[in-house]
Amino acid sequence: MSKVDKPGPAPHLVERWANALYWVGEARREGSDFMAVVNYGCAADGLSAAGGPATEMTKFAQAASAGSISVADAVNRVYREGRNKLAHGEMAGLFEDLSAIRMVGDALLANLFDAVTFELAAMIDNRPAILTLQEQQAYRALVERLKQRLVTPSTP
Repeated sequence: MSKVDKPGPAPHLVERWANALYWVGEARREGSDFMAVVNYGCAADGLSAAGGPATEMTKFAQAASAGSISVADAVNRVYREGRNKLAHGEMAGLFEDLSAIRMVGDALLANLFDAVTFELAAMIDNRPAILTLQEQQAYRALVERLKQRLVTPSTP
């Protein structure tokens, strides 16, 4: 995914955004809380480009969060305690009530998409040079833009 030979601006940022959106859609359609939690965890990991470390997902989510949910707790519950333990068989989940974690996952990802979608669109429209950076540098720029948005919110 770090290859930049796909058409369009910032293929790695846009591709991760689209993949995360897919996983959120799968989670929302999922009849099983077990699989919904796994899907939300996949979406959080993909959107943040963390590659597994929940601390990196937390940093990304905190940069995008307006404080409406406890980000560290949400990432921990959805990714570490949910997705990781369920997907790797550390926790039986098929017959467990995971509806609370599912709701946290939905709130976390809705919050992330609310922030990231607008910043990504603004980058594509206004700062196309950022989009030519390698994935890691582009994500750092995105995180800084998200943090800046919280410091100086735009007025309509």
